[in-house]
Amino acid sequence: MIPRIVLHIFFALIACTTLHAQLDLRTDRIDQMYEVGEEMNFVLTNPTDTTISYDIIFGTRNTPIESGKVNLTAGHPTRIPFTLHEPGIAMLATRDPSPINVRYVAASFSPFDIGIFEECPADFDSFWEAQKSELGAIPIDAVLTPLDTTPQYINYRINLASVDNRRVYGYITVPTKAGPYPAILTLPPAGDNPSIANPEPTFSQNYDAISMSISIHNVEPDELDPNSGFPNNPAVREEYYYRTSILAAVRSLDYIFSRPDFDGQTMVVTGNSQGGGLTLALAGIDQRVSLISVANPAFCEHAAFKYSRASGFPYFNVIAAVNDPNNIDEDVFRASMYYDAKYFAQRIKVPCLVTSGYRDIICPSSGVFGAINQLHAPKVFVHGTRIGHSAPDQYWSGRLSFYVKHLPAFANSTIGQVRSTGYTADAGPDTSGDINQAISITGTAFLDDTPNTTWPARWDLVSGPGSVLFGDPKQRSTTVQFDQAGTYVLRFSADADDLLSSTTAGILYTVQDYIEITID
Repeated sequence: MIPRIVLHIFFALIACTTLHAQLDLRTDRIDQMYEVGEEMNFVLTNPTDTTISYDIIFGTRNTPIESGKVNLTAGHPTRIPFTLHEPGIAMLATRDPSPINVRYVAASFSPFDIGIFEECPADFDSFWEAQKSELGAIPIDAVLTPLDTTPQYINYRINLASVDNRRVYGYITVPTKAGPYPAILTLPPAGDNPSIANPEPTFSQNYDAISMSISIHNVEPDELDPNSGFPNNPAVREEYYYRTSILAAVRSLDYIFSRPDFDGQTMVVTGNSQGGGLTLALAGIDQRVSLISVANPAFCEHAAFKYSRASGFPYFNVIAAVNDPNNIDEDVFRASMYYDAKYFAQRIKVPCLVTSGYRDIICPSSGVFGAINQLHAPKVFVHGTRIGHSAPDQYWSGRLSFYVKHLPAFANSTIGQVRSTGYTADAGPDTSGDINQAISITGTAFLDDTPNTTWPARWDLVSGPGSVLFGDPKQRSTTVQFDQAGTYVLRFSADADDLLSSTTAGILYTVQDYIEITID
């Protein structure tokens, strides 16, 4: 028989959780995007009178920016004003009526201006070249075991030799029709449970593509690795577990490029969470990657915790500092820089599709923006303004359109199911000019290759030695002039908000492209 006190506690928790679930959390702007220094309001509405305690935070591992308590009147919206004076993302977390059921709502402030806290180590490239050289000296030694065959494809289990006497385990699916084929590599989310990596035959069946997916653990992908995550020494860059993980991804490309039925050039890499971080890492150190798509990527802005900001999974510095930013272990801090997505992103020159949930407390959106802002190539950013660590349907369907748009091998597939090219932008061709000369530029935003003229658009300066003067930075076609000689990079962006109110995830698309202008 269940003790009466336990039943009272149980039903009280149900009542609190139910009440909390009815609490509506929003911001006073549907896109949840604000400019730095602009006052916004978190808006709370509850169907009954109640008192709510809240924190405004950068991340769950940071000290709150602000804490307070508000009395809510049934059905009456109550506003909590807030202003952020730097680019970033802040979340309001409600802690009552049930402390076990925390709710979040987020506001972004100039998110595409979010930068980085520390510059890249000078030997970043040489470190990773050395790791790849060590891997390159080891024969691939591919072992394939057939699993099943259909009229469209053959599934295999695969393993490959790698560094530290490890092997790369996973699956590969190959179309049965004549090649050559493009290829897609799927990198795994975090976890040590069996089947964290699975066959991905859809790409072979619908797009005539080689499809490979891998685990990062040293056992078959359907087995539990008792040593997953080890050995790992986060104070020494050469002893990270993620060193072998990133090299496992490189080894997968080595194998795919060795296949005679691969077309030799169309190499897509994709991943979610940890897999997203691994995708950015691979694309940053391996120029064989043609295009990437990432959802809620990990490894973003490890340094942020030192500056009392939200850092991304796997929280190297948070763990080493025992949740105290004043107790940073400098060895861990420096070593983590060689595994930070922002530095890999600085080296990526291929198209990128990315999604991030504003309410993500695992891979905080601020770090994702900071990393992706370092990537100067055609991009589509799918904002999930009302979701956490999950990818919305628009990302999963949108990545197929993204592949079709940018890669002829997918667009020309004889059996491809998707012909949409989705949301894209074009900043126009690179150009040149003279100091103080007005140079005409035109950016175009597209949906399924049809130009859109209604989405809000803007131009901004990304880099360059001098200042820039736009005729009107909010017009698609405008002029620009520069006051010093040198090379400048401009970014064209447009925001498609047509799905904001019609999806539970609160979807906003931002399309971006870059143009380089040389001034003599």
